[in-house]
Amino acid sequence: MSHYVTPFVVLNLGSEMVFVVAQRLQAQNVPLDRTNLVLDEIISVLISKQLMTELMKPQATYSHEAVRDIIEDVTQSSMMRLDPTSMNKLWDLITMVFKWQVTVSEDVIAITLRHLYEIENYVTNPETQLQLHKVQNLVDNFNKILSNKEKKELRDDILYWLKDSNVRVSLLLRMGLQNMEGIFITENLDPLAAKMLKNLGENIYSVTQNGRILEKNQNRSEPEVNELKLFVDQILGERKMGSGNDNRKMLRLAINDQNGNNNEEETKKGFDSIDVNTDDNQVQEMMKDMVVGDKEDGSLRDDLLAMIGGEDLNE
Repeated sequence: MSHYVTPFVVLNLGSEMVFVVAQRLQAQNVPLDRTNLVLDEIISVLISKQLMTELMKPQATYSHEAVRDIIEDVTQSSMMRLDPTSMNKLWDLITMVFKWQVTVSEDVIAITLRHLYEIENYVTNPETQLQLHKVQNLVDNFNKILSNKEKKELRDDILYWLKDSNVRVSLLLRMGLQNMEGIFITENLDPLAAKMLKNLGENIYSVTQNGRILEKNQNRSEPEVNELKLFVDQILGERKMGSGNDNRKMLRLAINDQNGNNNEEETKKGFDSIDVNTDDNQVQEMMKDMVVGDKEDGSLRDDLLAMIGGEDLNE
């Protein structure tokens, strides 16, 4: 059994979460400076020295509940807040996309590295970027630390951890990557979907034009606004994009909110008890020079909108 399942699960799910949040902020026309602030804050917590040191210790795999708690803490460490419904849908989406990636590829380390390279596109703070480079190097060093047998064990254990995640996700269904029984499709794919298999870990929303694989009927054309509305309706959940002031009311940022310091303190509570000691000398050596940058204060009072439409196949 691999003792390093947890960091790979958290980093991959966390990166997929960043992709979803980035797409949601873009769909809601949130100003770029505020989008950058939200994403940078989330990434800085995901890759922080404190969290990475705890996760990289050789240990038994965290439970689903423990990993989800980490993802929730990371997601809400910025100015953004999610209600339970949105978090449930976000969790379904990121776990199923990651399960699809690990199912169709044997190289978990490569998937993780591509995720980490992709989220760097959203980093604007130099300290966060430096920390991210150190985490990238740390993950890359697992190629040297782990034998081929250990790498296979890592992938097998991750798949076992994901075995109970069985949700039909609109994103994967629309792209022809999942059938109505929830089974992943790997043959006779659209050329763009087939190309994605060579670059697993890329931002699936970016490389597929917000989840849209080429239309079956190439002669059919629809206004772009209708395509975007269809994407939001099917992929991002129950609430739909409207017009006028309604969109702006869905997501409000209060960067200078007086409660910003309290929010930051609450965020840090989840990591206050982390033990930074590690029994693995190789990992410990790689962790020595990692640094943590300070975060800016801020709060977002509105919930993040629902992300996806999905149906649990276990029910």
